[in-house]
Amino acid sequence: MSVAQIETKREHEGFFTTTYVSLVNWARKSSLWPYPFGTACCAIEFMSVVSSHYDIARFGSEVVRFSPKQSDVLMVLGTINDKMGPVLKQIYDQMAEPKWVISMGACATCGGFYRAYHVMQGIDEIIPVDVYIPGCPPTPEAVLDAVIKLQQQVENDKRLSYERHPRQTRLKVPEFDATVHDLQGPPRSVVRFLEEDHEVHGYIATAFKQRFADDLMHMREFRGDLSITVKRDHVKDILRTLKNDPVFDFKMLLDVTAVDYLSERASRYDVVYHLLSLSNKHRLRLKVPVPGDDPTIDSAID
Repeated sequence: MSVAQIETKREHEGFFTTTYVSLVNWARKSSLWPYPFGTACCAIEFMSVVSSHYDIARFGSEVVRFSPKQSDVLMVLGTINDKMGPVLKQIYDQMAEPKWVISMGACATCGGFYRAYHVMQGIDEIIPVDVYIPGCPPTPEAVLDAVIKLQQQVENDKRLSYERHPRQTRLKVPEFDATVHDLQGPPRSVVRFLEEDHEVHGYIATAFKQRFADDLMHMREFRGDLSITVKRDHVKDILRTLKNDPVFDFKMLLDVTAVDYLSERASRYDVVYHLLSLSNKHRLRLKVPVPGDDPTIDSAID
């Protein structure tokens, strides 16, 4: 029987031939129900993907399920710290086979700019990943591209029932400890740059020099914000004056944080106060060096 005869016979009898594997893979790739594990800003981008503008329903992934037993694709959207690792692993284990994983964004993929002891440097430390989406955050188009790439993987898979990738057996068990052990301080050139004195003008800088000349260590202006480094002995008095004196009027203490310079300086830490004056429309970054062998400082409040 010729090819033309076969085509004619198929056309009139209303059937087509395929393989069982191809049929099952077609059904699977066309109904990938996602479980969005959102922890940070990438989750916001995912919300736009399921909206009508980008319409992920075109790819059969509009049925969002927040139950691991009813989903096919675990989409990790955002930063995963070490405490969240066991939770993520448990959710992945509760998903039925076959299951797939999409790592969305730099934080989920490699830790992003959180190169720190408390952040997992990529979710593939504990679960296998099928598709990585670069970006911080990725665009909605990048998410759709990842879904298409995953569909291609599913379509070409010849195994109907299988355990996940062999590399899963080599993945480590999530623990409540650090995953980054080789932390390094900033280059010495950066430390020297931050400690350089610059000639800073303006009434706030002038008034500060007059009031706290004995406590002032460094003063510089960076990107329009005034940064002042003072000794820690009288930090509470300095903060009180900056708040109550109408010349300064820094009524808002936005944030208190710390920087660890490791071994690059005599004073290992900086305690940083971010202050804002709405009346004067000024920001101030007040830094207080703290030695590593005595990492204490007075509270900003009584």
